Amino acid sequence: MKSLENKTKKVLISGNSKILFSFLLLFLLLPLVSPATPQTNVNRETGYEIIYPKFDVIKQNHPFNLSVHISNNSNGVQVTGALCDLEMFNSTGQHIINNQNLSLIGDEYNYFISAGNFTQTGIYHFNIYCSTEFFGGVADGLFEVSPSGQSGINNLVFVLFIIFAFYTITFMGFFGKNTIISMLGGMGMIFLGVYLINNGIIVYRDDLTLYFAYLTTGIGFLIAIWAGMAEMDVL
Repeated sequence: MKSLENKTKKVLISGNSKILFSFLLLFLLLPLVSPATPQTNVNRETGYEIIYPKFDVIKQNHPFNLSVHISNNSNGVQVTGALCDLEMFNSTGQHIINNQNLSLIGDEYNYFISAGNFTQTGIYHFNIYCSTEFFGGVADGLFEVSPSGQSGINNLVFVLFIIFAFYTITFMGFFGKNTIISMLGGMGMIFLGVYLINNGIIVYRDDLTLYFAYLTTGIGFLIAIWAGMAEMDVL
């Protein structure tokens, strides 16, 4: 009986431990889930609805063409006689666009935002105001400017995995004296380095990432040259 009771207690303890471990793992993974960037469109029951692309991320130092449509909030009829202004703040709160008029082309309002407005990475905020002599409407939202035009933990993990894979394959070929693998891995590291120079690592682009990009390109170049010379029996 005691042996049976001990076994039962062990099973219960083991089961409880698994449950506690599952909850702990879930708790640790929760911070990795990032909410979507909020985009809001604020309107009254009588007024105008401002419809615009729900963009979340823009590439650093690249222009963006904003296109807006306006409809009557009460009946859905499209409005083409409104006056629309845009204002925008960068990641440090600086007012970089101040009440600039959108141009009406056909049935949509447009404003070309030059690349010089997206020199800083981070979260930007914008407001769009549209009005006629009868009604008005306002839309506001947030978006992110990143070096690659991408964002999110999943993308970052994927890029880090690619970097790890290229380094692993190249060094395995180099230290294993496999010239073909070394040559292919070295060429891959060259392309990877050039990509990182131009785009950074998802949301990161600074002196450290630039140094790592040049280092990756240099290592890849040297290993590819060594492998090519070894393959031709020059070494």
